[in-house]
Amino acid sequence: VYQQEWLAVLKEFNYALEDEQLYPGSQNFKRYRLQLQERLRETNLRVINAERFLNEWLGPAFELRHEIEPLNMQVRDTDSQAIAAAIEQWRIEFKVIDIKLSKFYQERQRFIDSLIQWERNYRNELLASRSALINRLIDQSQYALNNKEPVKLELQIIQASTLFHGWSSAQPLYAEGVTATSITFADVVDSAKFLFLTALIILAIVRRNQVVGYLKKAILKRFRSPTSVKVTVAAINLIRSLYVFVVFAIFGYAVSDWFVGLGYGLAAIIRPISTHLLLFFLLLGLIKFITPYFSLRESRYKKSPQEVEAIEEVVTVVPLVILYCWLIGGFVAMFFEAFLHQSLLQFYSLNALKAVALVLLLARVFYKRDDWRLINDKATHSTWWRKITDASKYKFWEPVVLLAGAGIGVYRVMWSIFVDRITELEVARSFQAVVSRAILNRKYKRSTTRINASWFPDEYWQAFSYTRGALPEWYVARQEAEETLNAAYDQWHNDQKKSRVLIIGDRGIGKSEIIANFLRKKLLTPKQVHLGTGDTSIEAVCQRLSQELFKQKSLVRSDAMVDTLMAMDAQVICLENFENAMLRKVGGFTAMTWLLDVIIATSNNHFWIVTCTSFAWSIAKQAIPGSNSFTHDIWVQGMSEEQLTEMILTRHNDTSKKKPDFTQLNLKESSKWHKSHLDKIDLQERNRDLYFRILWDYTKGNPRQALYYWKASLSWGEFSSTVRLFDVPEQWVLENLSDHILMLLAALIEHNGLTIAGLAEVMSADAALIRRHMEEIYAFDIVFVTDMDGQVGYHVESFWARAVENYLLKRQFLFRGEEV
Repeated sequence: VYQQEWLAVLKEFNYALEDEQLYPGSQNFKRYRLQLQERLRETNLRVINAERFLNEWLGPAFELRHEIEPLNMQVRDTDSQAIAAAIEQWRIEFKVIDIKLSKFYQERQRFIDSLIQWERNYRNELLASRSALINRLIDQSQYALNNKEPVKLELQIIQASTLFHGWSSAQPLYAEGVTATSITFADVVDSAKFLFLTALIILAIVRRNQVVGYLKKAILKRFRSPTSVKVTVAAINLIRSLYVFVVFAIFGYAVSDWFVGLGYGLAAIIRPISTHLLLFFLLLGLIKFITPYFSLRESRYKKSPQEVEAIEEVVTVVPLVILYCWLIGGFVAMFFEAFLHQSLLQFYSLNALKAVALVLLLARVFYKRDDWRLINDKATHSTWWRKITDASKYKFWEPVVLLAGAGIGVYRVMWSIFVDRITELEVARSFQAVVSRAILNRKYKRSTTRINASWFPDEYWQAFSYTRGALPEWYVARQEAEETLNAAYDQWHNDQKKSRVLIIGDRGIGKSEIIANFLRKKLLTPKQVHLGTGDTSIEAVCQRLSQELFKQKSLVRSDAMVDTLMAMDAQVICLENFENAMLRKVGGFTAMTWLLDVIIATSNNHFWIVTCTSFAWSIAKQAIPGSNSFTHDIWVQGMSEEQLTEMILTRHNDTSKKKPDFTQLNLKESSKWHKSHLDKIDLQERNRDLYFRILWDYTKGNPRQALYYWKASLSWGEFSSTVRLFDVPEQWVLENLSDHILMLLAALIEHNGLTIAGLAEVMSADAALIRRHMEEIYAFDIVFVTDMDGQVGYHVESFWARAVENYLLKRQFLFRGEEV
């Protein structure tokens, strides 16, 4: 009867909704609201009392079990045969009755379960219909704040639903052939899966650093460009920050699925709550991770820590308040939706929560008012807003002014930071450096093109000489290269696997310094080999290995080199200037190929670290089949502008008490700047940043070239060291050189220096012609001469190195690294 009546009412109600005849204030709306209210009260009263519920639906059958008691009748010795047969017949009939009674109880349990399910569905339909009406009230703002009757009804529904859920959950569930204690095969499989997943989760937590490190290494192998590497490293750092939350999210879902599969319905209720809480922590971690990128904390904290902290406070406070409001509001909504679907209680609670959140936000602004004032001052430069801000200080309504002002100001500040960030891009930096250099070239006389060591103290000259290695405190970290080198060494030393490293980069890029820092940290004493200019034959390479590895003047035969090396104790061998073993000509790679085979054959015993210039390797890897046989390739790029600045100023401050004076490097008229002591300090910082930007752009972050041009920029006095704009080679000199001489310069750069004989072989020309070409460029000091063990080699002068490389790359006489 209840079901038939309700279906008729529901049909009429749905029709009225579709026909848009139900709206707040209408007669239909009022009639259906009262019907729903009456039916909800009725079902509340029915389910609050379990005994009344059973009596109403089951009637006399509820007491049946108490009316039938089992009899225990025994046959005595004095009983006659007829009595014994009657008792036995009674026992048989009682068993039949007991079986029928068990089936009756089973059927009654099924009936109770179906009634519980029907009552639950009935209540859900009532609440869904009521929610549709309440939504209309809320959407059209027709609810009455002083009407307590709907709220009272909702509290009764929560009470009844709680009792009904507890009573129905306590009822035993019946399934054919399965008891409450039965264990199925599916339960065993689910439990095994759960235990296996638990073991994987524990392993993932314990091996967190290894997992993230392997992921980082695998991804970085696919990227070479600095931009891609930076983006990848940022993504890996984000994964590292949120790693634990993601792992526990997977584990939480697995646990809830497992409990639901075992029949625990409470897990299905807890799951949305845990998911909501987990999302909160993920979003909170994401906000904390992203915030330093908005404020540029890493690069700006030392310069303006108060402003960085203020930006982070203003940027994060509103998202954090919203996030906490979302967390609490989500729990409130889940609680009421579990009982009422849409309700006025939920509506009132969430709106009250918004008001509380606003009050807490204003309280936070008042507590951190110094930070908000700092950002508010940068919101606008208008006088009227300044007057409002000053008038609001220490007033109860000051947080409102600060919230409005700093809310605008933080976007202005972040926009200025964003503009600065755009100008920090390599293209924008280079453009700024070129323009600034052009302006300075017009204002000042050109400096000398040659540097005299007598101008500087010996200690200072040695500190900035590329022939002397950097002190440990001067080393500038190259994180990616160091991590790869350490991983390769650990693979060889700890895992006993073959490991050989090739470090590739331009001349002077810092390959040797990376190796020296690695050896210092590992406390290693390696065997070191420096191939010299002219070591282009197998015999010459054997001679070099014999002298520097075995300390023998006699030559170890090439066919015995592998056996001799394998007889040595396992150790680290550093082979530098691998490019000197080749000649760019047909048949000119035999020495390099032989040496590569030696390295491969002995890397099971020794850890090889080999360096090669990028120009030479671009040729060798095309000319020698299987040359990419090193287990680890490290491509060393130029330093960043910040690293270059740190390297030079650290050496200068450690070796001289004279502070460098940058005031001569001024793009504006000096009369506009020298107004006060603070202006002079600001001028120093601006000109210093300008100088190092020009230096970084021209040298492309090459440390050796930067050190050279720094010395060329200094005017060394008794009490000061003035920094001027360094001179660069004249372009017309290179433009007037013949293609033969340009090919000669390209060969010198590709091979990192050559002898006259080597140049003659590479260029397929007579040695006399090579000497004549050398004489043509001596006048411009483009090359310089070295003498190593009697081998006279020719190299491009540091002053000309960058200009020559750029011009030859432009004319396509040279190819760097992976451009081939």
